Amino acid sequence: MVSRANEQPLLVRALDGAHDLVVATALRYVSSPGARGLDLGAGSGALTKRLQNAGFRITAADISNYFRLETEFLQVDFNDPAF
Repeated sequence: MVSRANEQPLLVRALDGAHDLVVATALRYVSSPGARGLDLGAGSGALTKRLQNAGFRITAADISNYFRLETEFLQVDFNDPAF
């Protein structure tokens, strides 16, 4: 994915270092380039973007698409009892 000079940083709503840990763990256990991943509760897309930059093909899922990344998005309400 190409980085744009005027791109604003994405809001991260996670503990410091949590995204680093997720990416490092994914890279340790998945060795095939372009492996698929799922970001549940994707929020701003910060983790989705980090995983994409690490070479993963990510599907993001959340109640609304708050971001505009080049990824598949599924609209899901995890608070809905019918989910």
